[in-house]
Amino acid sequence: RFIPGSRSPSAFRPGPAPASQPVLLERLQAAADAFEKDARDLGARTIEHPFFGNLALVDFIRLQEIHTNHHRGQIPTAQP
Repeated sequence: RFIPGSRSPSAFRPGPAPASQPVLLERLQAAADAFEKDARDLGARTIEHPFFGNLALVDFIRLQEIHTNHHRGQIPTAQP
């Protein structure tokens, strides 16, 4: 879990005007595809995270899942 009330570094905060949903979905898909390709091509077993250091690939993926769920409430159409 992330610490309640904690703020992300300013470099990771969204800008004042987010892109449209289709643009964001396209960016997300491109990023996911690039990550999968890099992990496959490099045979990556670890990922260097800027805040958490060297993480096993499976732990990095789990962190991304936790982070996505953390922000799920900010995306109304993502609610179950």
